[in-house]
Amino acid sequence: MKEVEAALVVLAEDPAAVTSKIAALKTVLNYSLIPKPPMWLWNCYFDFSNSALQSRQFALRLREAEGSCRVTLKGPPVAKQGGAIERLEVEMPWSPGCVAQILHEFVDAKLPLHQGAALPETCDINLQAAGSQKALIGAMGEMGLRVIHEHATNRQIRQIQTEGGEIVAELAIDAVVYPYRRKGVAGHQHASDRNDPEGERLNDLNIEHITFRPPHSVGSVIHTEHVRHYEVEVESKSDQIIARIVAHLLTMYRPALRIWDYSKLETGRAIRQLASEGRLDELLLPDHHLSPKAYPLIGDLCSADAASRAIRSQMQP
Repeated sequence: MKEVEAALVVLAEDPAAVTSKIAALKTVLNYSLIPKPPMWLWNCYFDFSNSALQSRQFALRLREAEGSCRVTLKGPPVAKQGGAIERLEVEMPWSPGCVAQILHEFVDAKLPLHQGAALPETCDINLQAAGSQKALIGAMGEMGLRVIHEHATNRQIRQIQTEGGEIVAELAIDAVVYPYRRKGVAGHQHASDRNDPEGERLNDLNIEHITFRPPHSVGSVIHTEHVRHYEVEVESKSDQIIARIVAHLLTMYRPALRIWDYSKLETGRAIRQLASEGRLDELLLPDHHLSPKAYPLIGDLCSADAASRAIRSQMQP
């Protein structure tokens, strides 16, 4: 129920080279790093039209990976030592009934959730079929939830293990792809995307040339661009272990690594704002990587956005 993790953003002219070096590590401090198979993750975030979740600092995410889909609710962040953040995290296999259950139990029973008939407790969408992501978004839309953000992640996982074989933490090395629209460029939306106010869909990207490809792509190529962001996450039940590992990684790779206090959702929102203001192109490196000089601007936008949401949260009845 409680997630404790720290994120380190990669600030380098060649961020992929930095993450490759980290992925090649066999040990960190006195722990062994045990590699797990890499994963492709589709992540889609939702809220109501009145931003009832964001105004309370909650995030509702669908994540599709390896033919399965899970719904996750994350609560307001609480700062811990060493750059770690603790927050509520509730995760279960996706179904409309499960979405309603966690929102009512952990956020607010009076949320504007479209119930209609009894919501099914199991997923009746074929997650192996092309178009499953659109079907999931459509099902969430019928409940009154709209897409507010979408990104994809190529994740390399390393279990952090003691000499005695105990798994005490996990290291995730993430290459994140964010879609965005250039300032002043309009594009059509697919019918199933109408609950996405930005019209920015990963399935609208021609992403064969990206470092990974999703299991199926159903959209046509329109005027959507993408940008790549790299970060390293350390997750554990112990914030002391996180603090030690983070400090060690910072010592090894500074200045290419720095603590990053913002979620992937917050980072993506800031990137989209820079794009809408016409400021993003000058912050991009070849292959759509973010330049190190982009991150102070992104951090400022994330901080301003968080402050604004905190004020709105205090105004909630």
